[in-house]
Amino acid sequence: MIDSNPAGVTQVARLYTDIALLRRGPEDVPVSAVLLALTVLAYMLLSLLLSALMPAVEEDQIALIALDSFLSVAWYWVVLRLAGRPERFLQTATAVFGYQTIVAPAFVGATWLFLHYMKDATWQLPVSLLLLALAVWTLAVNGRILRSATGWPQVTCVALVVMEAIISRVIALGLFPGTGAP
Repeated sequence: MIDSNPAGVTQVARLYTDIALLRRGPEDVPVSAVLLALTVLAYMLLSLLLSALMPAVEEDQIALIALDSFLSVAWYWVVLRLAGRPERFLQTATAVFGYQTIVAPAFVGATWLFLHYMKDATWQLPVSLLLLALAVWTLAVNGRILRSATGWPQVTCVALVVMEAIISRVIALGLFPGTGAP
């Protein structure tokens, strides 16, 4: 079991890193509503901090990050109910937010590089490929987490991850028109 002492926090970070590197899965995450809540909070706070470093921050950034987090939690709750595996919700949602917290700095760094070099012919392609590689990697990780939780084929799980991103974007744009939405 993971506790709240500094060694426990390190253990949790190592677990989320292993999930991001495809070495472990959601089945390795403790079943804990408190851990899920703390992981979602860490993800949201890190997202706010990192978005503040970006050149164009949306004025509704806090609301957009909260909405994105809520929709993600709701999505996994519904998917796991449909899969007949509601008992896997806490582990799955915690794994998703945990690995995303670990990957977020790399994604923000690559996005910053993309925005900074998008008109520079020398760096445009390498930075675009880096961002694409990160997107494919996170899609693979998220799909694997969902496959492990549902038992469904990887292709189905990846399609569900893409659907979640599209639906979240549409809802965010509907509620906050004119924003970049997360």
